Amino acid sequence: MGIIQLSKKRSKGFTLVELLLAMVVFSSLVALATYSLMHFERFWHKDLGRFNQVKFTNQSLIQLSDVINSAYPQIVLNTRMNEVYYFLGREEGLTFVSYAPIFSPLAEPAVIRVFREKSEEGFRLVYEEAPLKAQPLIYLEQELNFVHRLVLANGIAALSFKYCGLPRRSIGLDIEQKNEPECFNEYDGALTYLNPHLVMISLAGETLVFQLSNADRLTENKELSI
Repeated sequence: MGIIQLSKKRSKGFTLVELLLAMVVFSSLVALATYSLMHFERFWHKDLGRFNQVKFTNQSLIQLSDVINSAYPQIVLNTRMNEVYYFLGREEGLTFVSYAPIFSPLAEPAVIRVFREKSEEGFRLVYEEAPLKAQPLIYLEQELNFVHRLVLANGIAALSFKYCGLPRRSIGLDIEQKNEPECFNEYDGALTYLNPHLVMISLAGETLVFQLSNADRLTENKELSI
């Protein structure tokens, strides 16, 4: 009888070393993907926050434009009981009366302060509002209650204010007292008997120009060279 030999086929499979290597590679890929996803999510939230901040700043500046455009040449009494105009503009900010404040109801006047304030990132542009519904503005040195505050922009490297208009109000038809429009770092309505024609705010090299609509009827028809 012939001897029948049975050949055993060796089954193919992964060795323990190969399995461990595959697990290490897979774990590395998962860790890399997780790390990349975390970075993407962090940068996404950072960019989204920056976008929302820019959007808020732009909306705030549009509101500020409406407030300044509605500035009113309010007449008050100084310490000598003389009638003067309530507007004070300096290089660091301005104070005036507006009929379109941000917080108070429309057509209800309020005293507005817009100024720069030092912050860790540079400067911030701040808006403050004192409603006049319960306390009419009568005196130049009158104490006011600024109950509303809003930071319009933050992290500004450089921030300054400038004002363009007549240096003082002309009297009658006396040609010698006629004067030309100019731009100033300070503009005091108590001295000029006028509101300025333009308010310019410089934010880190960019200049925003706001026109005071109610100043038109108080100034002469002369062109401003900015």
